[in-house]
Amino acid sequence: MSTINGSINLMKFVGARKVIDANNKKCILIPVDDNPSIATGEKGAYANIRIVEKESNFNDRHYTHFVAATISKKTSEELLAKGWSEEQIKAATPILGNLETFVPKEEYEKESFKEDKGFDDLPDDL
Repeated sequence: MSTINGSINLMKFVGARKVIDANNKKCILIPVDDNPSIATGEKGAYANIRIVEKESNFNDRHYTHFVAATISKKTSEELLAKGWSEEQIKAATPILGNLETFVPKEEYEKESFKEDKGFDDLPDDL
């Protein structure tokens, strides 16, 4: 079983902004009506996402996946019928962050992992 680590940037949602509430606490406000990938119900609010595997070495990190907001084809068609443009729909389904597969230190130390992944020149102190 593998573990994937990463984070998402909540500020990527359309209209997201930082606010201070009445109790002087920092909050993130995300307008649900402007973000069709967010569904609300009695038990919570849910961001529909997709995780896509990729190959990339960005900023010396080995990102293996990215996470993006997503909407169904039906929802996309409904938004187009309401007058949304393709650009608005694309903006409402942003890439939210990058992810990487976690590899335990013991795995890095195995020669077979280094050979398979091309990490022959890794320092021994990882």
